[in-house]
Amino acid sequence: MGSKKIIIDTDPGTDDALALLIASNSNELEILGVTTVGGNANICDTTRNTLSMLDYIGSRVEVYKGATNPLSGTFQYAYHIHGKNGLDVGLPSPTSVAQTKSAEEYIADISKNYPQFVTIVALGPLTNIAKVIGSHNSESENIKEIIVMGGAVNVSGNVTQFAEFNIYSDPHAAKVVIDSGIPITLIGLDVTNQISVIKDDMPWPGGSTKISNLATCLISSGLSMPSLRSVYHLHDPLVIAATVMPDLLQFEEFKLDVILDGPERGRTIKKNEGRSVSVAIDVNVPSAKELIKSRLI
Repeated sequence: MGSKKIIIDTDPGTDDALALLIASNSNELEILGVTTVGGNANICDTTRNTLSMLDYIGSRVEVYKGATNPLSGTFQYAYHIHGKNGLDVGLPSPTSVAQTKSAEEYIADISKNYPQFVTIVALGPLTNIAKVIGSHNSESENIKEIIVMGGAVNVSGNVTQFAEFNIYSDPHAAKVVIDSGIPITLIGLDVTNQISVIKDDMPWPGGSTKISNLATCLISSGLSMPSLRSVYHLHDPLVIAATVMPDLLQFEEFKLDVILDGPERGRTIKKNEGRSVSVAIDVNVPSAKELIKSRLI
């Protein structure tokens, strides 16, 4: 069986950067392109961080700059979690540049030209994908699957009591994507909160390669932030690990709604009608963490 063709939609962010390392080091995946979105940091920072990461590991994957703002309002960035510029680990400035085509245009074109061919792995707010669905409906119907890092269905959120960061950042986009009819796999805090690194684990993942040294720096940077309380959750890395090996997770089908406004903004809540979404509800923690580690050394 051939490798899985993916587009990574991302907002680096330290755990997004780890996810890019894992995906780039996984023969089971072929990264066709990387699209960026505001979220953990502003769009200039997330795009530069993506280019710097890919340059550093010698990847020639093309990068497409995406949404500056959510569908409604503005992003509330997470520099307090990810550090200065969203990725404060001293990477050299990129020599490569983003493509002139936008993220929205790129996703639409790939979907049109290669129907039922591409899986989108969404590691940030879902703004780019919602824009494709809204403006390029016939092309978006050709997307094979969207794997989303987002949501908190049976657990509390990490921004508010109710909401996970990516969904909270653009709940309108999340609702568009969930209601689209495209096959959706939601990998949220129900499982990602179970995969973490603590200070006593460091240096983690160990090893002495270029990738492992950078991974250790990224996690150390995260653990140094007072807001993380000495626990670094491997949210986006788990999503890539599950894209490589879906059997790491257990799933149930739920019909979901997204609360758009008010104190429960960004909440992913079960409902009785609508389209079903495949939601990760449990994870094989030792196997998942070992797979993540193996792709970072």
